[in-house]
Amino acid sequence: MSLYYFDLHNDMDAVDFEGKELSGLNEAKQQALIEARAMLEDSAGNGRINLNHFIQVRDDRGNVVHRLHFADVVTIVPRNDEPDPDLKIT
Repeated sequence: MSLYYFDLHNDMDAVDFEGKELSGLNEAKQQALIEARAMLEDSAGNGRINLNHFIQVRDDRGNVVHRLHFADVVTIVPRNDEPDPDLKIT
């Protein structure tokens, strides 16, 4: 097990001083993905999403081992103004 820290960089930087014991870098990347999506979900509920925010993952020596931008954790489907042909309005 290794200790990883998840620093949030959004409107204000929030440094993680506690960290999480995880099995390795792959699990740390998965944890960053889960946390980023949860934060986006909260942001969507407030009506504002900033895709420039990111989570930076550090190892127990303080080395940055992963950076995950919020823009990379979702797929944005552009609005389609064409009516859905299967939509039946009654």
